[in-house]
Amino acid sequence: MKSIKSEGFTFLELLIVISIISLITLLVMPRLTDPFKQAGKSDVFKVAAMLRFVRDSAILYREDLLVNFEIDRGVITYESPEGGRKFKKTLKVGSLRGLELPDRGVILEGMVSLKFTPEGYPSPFRVLFSEERSISYNPFSTALQVSASSDQG
Repeated sequence: MKSIKSEGFTFLELLIVISIISLITLLVMPRLTDPFKQAGKSDVFKVAAMLRFVRDSAILYREDLLVNFEIDRGVITYESPEGGRKFKKTLKVGSLRGLELPDRGVILEGMVSLKFTPEGYPSPFRVLFSEERSISYNPFSTALQVSASSDQG
C-alpha cells in the first residue's frame, strides 16, 4: 500500500494564519500611524503637570518660582525647590506654539517668563500647542485646565 504524502497547506491552516496576521496588524497599525498626535497630547499633559508642580511648590515652600518658555526652541525651564535650594529643570516640548497673556496678547516667538508666587500667578494665561490644544490658567482658583481645542484660529 502506498502512503499519500501531503504537500502544501490546507485551507483551514491558511485561514488561521491570515486571521492571526490580521489581528496583529489591527493591534499594531494605530500605534505606527499616530505617533505624532500622541506625542502632542503627551506634551500638553507633561506641561500641565509641570505647571501644577511649580504652582503647588510655590505655595508649599512659600517661594517665588520662575517658569521660562523659550517658544522658538520648544523648551520650558522651571525652578524646583529641593532641600532648601532651587534647581533649574528643563522640559523639551515639540508641540509648543506660544503663550497668550492678557497684557501682551498672543506671543508666538521669543522667551516669556512667568513668576509663580505663594499666591499663584497674578493673571490668567494660556499655553498654546499645535493641533489647537491649550492649557488655561485661572488666577482666582489657581486651576489649570487642559482643552482639546482652542477658540483661537
